Amino acid sequence: PMQIYSMIRFGITPEINALATIVMAVSITALTLSQRLNRGVIGQ
Repeated sequence: PMQIYSMIRFGITPEINALATIVMAVSITALTLSQRLNRGVIGQ
């Protein structure tokens, strides 16, 4: 995280955009998977 913050100080580069996209995709996937698993457990 510290490297990301230091890179942001010098301006947003395509590398930061790509990293942010990957982090968001992983977060959304984890959230969706968690919701589906919880719904299945509670429904039983």
